[in-house]
Amino acid sequence: GIAKASLQVAELTQDHHPDRDDEKARIIASGGFISFSGVPIVNGILAVSRAIGDVSLRRYGVIAEPEMTGWLYLKPSDAFLVVASDGVFESLSSQEVCSLLQVHSR
Repeated sequence: GIAKASLQVAELTQDHHPDRDDEKARIIASGGFISFSGVPIVNGILAVSRAIGDVSLRRYGVIAEPEMTGWLYLKPSDAFLVVASDGVFESLSSQEVCSLLQVHSR
């Protein structure tokens, strides 16, 4: 058989965890708090500092606003664009996700 070259990952975002200095500052300034239960969590409830649909935590600095740092246009040679929740990346690295996609897309 012909072996395909392994794909290389280009990460386009940063994780929005409540222990990131900028995210933590916003949460605390809004009256929220960060605790630790295996992972850092906002007000004892949520393990991310930005979320869609968690409106009860909005007043404590959990926002749904995306973090834009620039643009990267997809090229015809790009194989995948992965958009996934924190649950996927708690268990798998970006490279592992890429490898799984490559194996299961054949």
